[in-house]
Amino acid sequence: EWMADVSHGCQHSPETLFMAVNYLDRFMSIKKVILDEFQLIGITCLFISSKLNDVNLPQINEFVYVTENLYTRDNIIDTEKEIISALEFQLVVPTLLFFAELYFSYFKNLFVLETQLILLQALCEYTLIDYKLSNSYYPSILAAAILLRCVHQCDQNLNIEEFTIFGLDLAAISACYRRTNDFIHRTNNMSSHSSSTIRFQSHWYYKFFLLGLQTHNLAVSLNISLPFVSSKLIISF
Repeated sequence: EWMADVSHGCQHSPETLFMAVNYLDRFMSIKKVILDEFQLIGITCLFISSKLNDVNLPQINEFVYVTENLYTRDNIIDTEKEIISALEFQLVVPTLLFFAELYFSYFKNLFVLETQLILLQALCEYTLIDYKLSNSYYPSILAAAILLRCVHQCDQNLNIEEFTIFGLDLAAISACYRRTNDFIHRTNNMSSHSSSTIRFQSHWYYKFFLLGLQTHNLAVSLNISLPFVSSKLIISF
């Protein structure tokens, strides 16, 4: 969650966060990370990902500042070397967002509003807070389940069999779809005292996700087109 906060605050590209989370998960599956080092590992993963995905080269001092000077430039540089070495320099990887964009592009005839792309991106980010969900399935499977959720929420039809063209396991998509829906319903009903729920319910992505269906239905019923969202919020293909 805090990685998402940092990424948005630094105006990183959407892919930066997802790739950074990929680095973090893979590194933690290889190395034992103590709690005191977790923030350093996470901020360094964002630093590495930002250098690969963002147009403007990130300044390491920005990341030092984010940690309130808890870590130094040398700490981040040394950790960067450790992470890259542990990941064997395999830094360009297909993420959840990558597959979601791919499927969105392929099934673009189902999406009548540009804002539905924001809806898709919102749910992709939202699922990151559930570690078990996001790590129980391949990104390609979870992205397919998320796309199905968005399509159905927008009153469109998409058969799961359509994903056979991508060589995906349909049973896995179906199971993932059910877990994704359960996760959404569960978090919607969580106590307002939950830190996860508070952060995401206050996040504009979350609000957009919850209002997406109503907004779409209103636009269709009135036969109007919604205004385009800022180009900064649109994922390019």
